[in-house]
Amino acid sequence: MADKKHVLPKYKVADISTAHITKEDARLLHEMNSCGEAPSYYELDEYGWLVNVDPADWAPMKELGYSNTFVALLMRAKMEGCSYLRLDRDGPVVDELPSFDW
Repeated sequence: MADKKHVLPKYKVADISTAHITKEDARLLHEMNSCGEAPSYYELDEYGWLVNVDPADWAPMKELGYSNTFVALLMRAKMEGCSYLRLDRDGPVVDELPSFDW
C-alpha cells in the first residue's frame, strides 16, 4: 500500500534576489502580469515573482524584450532540476551569477 502521508506533488524552487535580473526585466514582469504572455509567472507582491521554468517560454521571452541574462537564469534553474525560479528583492544574491544595481 502506498504511503498516504505524502500525496501532494513537490517541485524544486530556485530562490534568488531580483538583483539577478535587469530593471527592464522587472518592468516587463510587472506590466505583463495579466497579459498571458511568456513567461508563466505569479507576482508574489510588489517585490517579487515566482516564474515557471518552462523551455517553451524562452524564445518568446527574447522576442518580448526580456534580457538574455534572465533567460539564462531560467535555463540554469531548469538544468539544476528546478521547476520554478523565485525572484525576491530580499532573496539571496549568488556571487556566481550576474547582478544588477537598480
